[in-house]
Amino acid sequence: CNVIIDPEGPFASCHNVLDPTPFYDACVSDMCFALHATSAILQYDRLCRDRHLPPYPPIVDKCGVVFGDGSS
Repeated sequence: CNVIIDPEGPFASCHNVLDPTPFYDACVSDMCFALHATSAILQYDRLCRDRHLPPYPPIVDKCGVVFGDGSS
């Protein structure tokens, strides 16, 4: 979940436009459920992209998997 709020991470350019805190909080809360934490990361990724601020390096692979390698 730290990838969402990391001030030097892939979403850093989006932080000034879209507050990462609620997405981080949701991610941490969802850690209790297998695979659910990635939904907060996916949502933040999508909203940042909608604002033309994609994460760099990319977090979601071409198959839509968070931290995936594109082979799924």
